[in-house]
Amino acid sequence: MKKGIFKKRYVPLLFLICGFLLIGCNKESDIIGLGIQPPSDLLNAYFFDTTSVLTYSVIDDSLRTDKLSQNVIGFFNNSEMGNLQAGVAFHLFPSSRNVRFGDGAILDSAFLIISLRAYVGDTLAPVDFGLYEINNSISADSIYYSTKQVDYNSENIIAGSSSFIIRPSTVSIENNVAIMPHIKIPLKKTWIDQKIISKSGQPELSDNESFVQYLKGLYLVALSASKGGYMTSVDLKASMSGLVLHYKNNEKDSLIYTFIVGDRAARFSTYNHFDFANASSHFQQQVLMNDMNSGAEKVYLKALGGTNVRIKFPHIRETLKNQRVVINKAELVLCPYNEVSGSYFVPEKITLSKVKSDGGYSFLPDDAIFQGEQYFGGNFNLSTKEYRFRITKYIQDLIQSNEPDYGLSLFITGRAVRGNSVVLTGNNPVNPVQVSKRMRLEITYSLLN
Repeated sequence: MKKGIFKKRYVPLLFLICGFLLIGCNKESDIIGLGIQPPSDLLNAYFFDTTSVLTYSVIDDSLRTDKLSQNVIGFFNNSEMGNLQAGVAFHLFPSSRNVRFGDGAILDSAFLIISLRAYVGDTLAPVDFGLYEINNSISADSIYYSTKQVDYNSENIIAGSSSFIIRPSTVSIENNVAIMPHIKIPLKKTWIDQKIISKSGQPELSDNESFVQYLKGLYLVALSASKGGYMTSVDLKASMSGLVLHYKNNEKDSLIYTFIVGDRAARFSTYNHFDFANASSHFQQQVLMNDMNSGAEKVYLKALGGTNVRIKFPHIRETLKNQRVVINKAELVLCPYNEVSGSYFVPEKITLSKVKSDGGYSFLPDDAIFQGEQYFGGNFNLSTKEYRFRITKYIQDLIQSNEPDYGLSLFITGRAVRGNSVVLTGNNPVNPVQVSKRMRLEITYSLLN
């Protein structure tokens, strides 16, 4: 057992008095643990940051990905955490009933346009995509998970090159109108002619229900990437997203018809980590071989159904047993193992949950839902290059209870719609450069008489 090393801090009386005068300016949650102590006990505060931490990475649960506000597409080549492929399956609806393209309709071009949102990775490095017709029906009323296998026709209906770079921060101007960031994918004219134009005025184009029975949906999925690749979140519900046909008929030129996705359409994301076959040996040893000890050096947090990180404090009860302890403040400190730079930026926010006996998760008593986001933490601090969580109530409950504790689980916030990942320094790294960045629990506490 690893004992804690304590440092006694005597708080000057003047500082203490000033602190009480300022309490009225602070939220109640900022002084958790202090309000239940007699003022005399506040003069003797103790600090330590050497309690044992056990941490390791595990494969994340399959994520529910239907009805998300956004979806993710892209491909990552990652030599440390393994490659990642993301795709999205979705319905298209006619934008009107009883669609007719007119006599002598001739297609000029067709584009799938999808609105872009956040991204991570090298957006100037091309990613190859495939766009396929789905073979089996999908439903807006069904539940879909990230590991869902989509049955689709083998023909890639993208016209020309299927390699695309994206500009998710670029707003273009067309005819004095601002066009928000998007990806514009040309489709094969032969497929559009056979599948859509030839059905002009027929039952297949009469309404939404008839159309999705006929064209069961499309599946857009990244196939490979040059260099590192990128992930981008997309908004299929946006007004600009849809299949746009440019055509003419015997009466008019320059006609446009749009098939939309919208709120009511079925859509879900798929994520493939390829069983982490391309990950580093250290990653595989920890995640696939369940080597919990290897987390002492570093642990892996990967979104989109990749990995989460388990954290336990196996000796905290023993360290503080037989003492009347009030936890003034307990903060979990987490630092990236690698240098933070470039376009593969770390997650802006991560979150922490309590692991239940059945393997599920519950909110910590310190969670932002109870105490507020500013109190709980989890945001990446660009100045200190670290994440901090205040878990004072959890630690207080832990040392006062004899109930089994199953530890904590760390996730990337919004892990179903964000492509970020981060390697975190473990609790006892061998690499001397990482020692100052070790995962640790900083505790300030007082002893009651």
